[in-house]
Amino acid sequence: DVWKEAVIKSNQMKSSSRTGSFINYGDMGLSDMELEVANNVYCFGLLLLEIISGKLPCAQEQGLLIEWAMGYLDKKDMIQYMVDPSLKSFKYNELEKICEVVQSCIRPYPDQRLSMKDITSEFRVALSISPEAAYPKLS
Repeated sequence: DVWKEAVIKSNQMKSSSRTGSFINYGDMGLSDMELEVANNVYCFGLLLLEIISGKLPCAQEQGLLIEWAMGYLDKKDMIQYMVDPSLKSFKYNELEKICEVVQSCIRPYPDQRLSMKDITSEFRVALSISPEAAYPKLS
């Protein structure tokens, strides 16, 4: 329920701040299945932001995580400041690529978002993960 509420609030804020009215996704010609997949991609981007920042998707102190993060995502030299301070170290080049993926996941229009297949390909290249290494192994 927290995820759905965060997505709804974020979509409402984006649409009202840009156009003064809500985005009507039904007018985009996307099927229910395509909208569901696009919503899952959006939620994945939101989850990545939670992991990077250590913040909740919607909290009193910062408001919506998406809105808070946009101030950092829009400026490449600022992205390191959105990282959870309890994280001891990170590779800046990997963070940069993850943030690019996040931006493509949270685009306001569903038809502009990457597919999960494209996202996994982006991560595989950026993080140098082979397909074999990506699958869990039996212990």
